[in-house]
Parts: sequence; C-alpha cells; structure tokens
Amino acid sequence: MKMLLPWELLILLSLKECLAENARHGPVFTQEPSDSIFPMSTGDKLVFINCRAKGNPPPHYRWKVDGRDIDTDSDPSYSLAEGNLLINNPHFINHGGVYQCIATNAFGTIVSREAKVQFA
Repeated sequence: MKMLLPWELLILLSLKECLAENARHGPVFTQEPSDSIFPMSTGDKLVFINCRAKGNPPPHYRWKVDGRDIDTDSDPSYSLAEGNLLINNPHFINHGGVYQCIATNAFGTIVSREAKVQFA
C-alpha cells in the first residue's frame, strides 16, 4: 500500500469535508421549543416560540397545539418565521396550551418535545 504525501492527505481531507457538508440527510433539531410563561400585563402583542432544524434539503415546518394542527395560512393569529412560531395578539384562552414543532424534508420527519405555553 502506497503512503500518501502530506499534500495528498490534505486534498483528500478537504474533499471529504466538502462531501460531508453537502450530504443529503433528514432534519435534526438545533433548537426546540421550551415551556414558557408570558405576562399579559406587559401589553406585548407578539409571542415567539423557537424551533430550528438543519437538514439537506432544508426542512419545512408545521406546528401543533394540544395535538391539533395549526393552519398558519388561514389563522391570522399565527405565523411562521424560519420555523419559529409567532402568535399575534395572544389571548390566554385561545393560545395557551401544549405546542410541538414538526420539521420535514424528503428524508424524514422529526417532532419536537412538548412545550407548555401559559399566560399570567
């Protein structure tokens, strides 16, 4: 077996890293939602619940609250920002509950841990 010269090893390692970065794979969470309590007295008109995942191709996101799908297209109180869920003009009765983020691409689907959202 032939010994590789240092420059040959460097080229091979660089090529390996490049191929690994471009490898297609299912989504993996980099940030999941967590339990939160939002004060209603501050007058905040926006609640932000974090969710981020990496994948190749990039994942698409959807959310559930209390086991029901959230339709961000038809419900104006909800919107998505790069996977994160925004609740506009939150109301403690309508928007409190247990939320989950779902990230999907062609290679798989992952479901986040449950995050309880409460208003005080």
